[in-house]
Amino acid sequence: MVLIEHWGPEWIYEKLHLGGLGVDLFFVLSGFLIGEILLVEKEQTTDVKAALKKFYIRRMLRIFPLYYITIITYGILFGTGGILLWNLTYTNNILECIDKSRMPASYAHLWSLSVEEQFYIVFPFLVFYLSRNNIYKVVIGGILLAIIGRALLSIIQVPDYYVINMRFTLFAFDCLFAGVLLAYLKTHKPAILQRVFSNGKAVLAAIVLLFVSVYIIRSMGDNITDNTFFRVGAASAGFLMIGYSVIKGFRKPLKLFLENRVIAYLGVISYGIYIFHNFVKAIYFQYLSDNGIKSFLSGLKIKGISNLYVIDFLSMFLITVLLSSLSYELMEKRFLKLKNKFA
Repeated sequence: MVLIEHWGPEWIYEKLHLGGLGVDLFFVLSGFLIGEILLVEKEQTTDVKAALKKFYIRRMLRIFPLYYITIITYGILFGTGGILLWNLTYTNNILECIDKSRMPASYAHLWSLSVEEQFYIVFPFLVFYLSRNNIYKVVIGGILLAIIGRALLSIIQVPDYYVINMRFTLFAFDCLFAGVLLAYLKTHKPAILQRVFSNGKAVLAAIVLLFVSVYIIRSMGDNITDNTFFRVGAASAGFLMIGYSVIKGFRKPLKLFLENRVIAYLGVISYGIYIFHNFVKAIYFQYLSDNGIKSFLSGLKIKGISNLYVIDFLSMFLITVLLSSLSYELMEKRFLKLKNKFA
């Protein structure tokens, strides 16, 4: 979804807003995966400090190497756009809230990683130092706070409130905590989860209705309904989709599709794909597109190449996948082996 929006024609961004939806669904998935890890660890550990240390070391080994090597290398070769410190400190999203005009397009996608890292600086401490009941209260409170906060910001119409609604960490809480709520129910209230997802057809129908609702809300334009409830729909759809897969499991043909070796490998290198894709786009259109690939295709007498988004998309996709695969095989695997020592 993110690649289609960032690389596709302008009308895709204006009408569908797939990237925003994709990121919000990812936040739900992230909240679920990390939330479950922490909640299970809380039940098993007797040494909170050791558990926290293990969590942060494992996360740094997975996230930091590729992130820092990429932004530093790209900055040296093509310039930092004057925002290196913001990127190094995972505060890219805050800069966008302050002054979006300062954000170079090649770095703009990193805001979502900033939101995640800011959230996970604090959230593990809440899990380990609060009781089960208080964790639940924080989760529900966080969801409500995000919704109410976005509504108030839209009503007051703070300058660039739409950007702040999307980028500021607090306003992503409903998506992140929706995933945590699912992890909480799976860990501590499995009977409730079973009841919620007992009627698979009803759940699937609800997911479809939510996506239709999200599209309708988005098509209404930049207003209080869009800014307040777009993420509510995305969070709810993500909750139901992930919950359904956990309780019911994937069925054919989706199961076969996800188990395909190519699709599975793309999932393995997906972090690299996300990190690289905007940088690849910037380099591609500056150095390769018109002077390279399109010129070659034009020489083959293929008409309409200048307007053929498919050629650009496939070219950038292949380059991004190649870079991500090389990164994973040659670098990331080494850090993942270190990460496994802290399992």
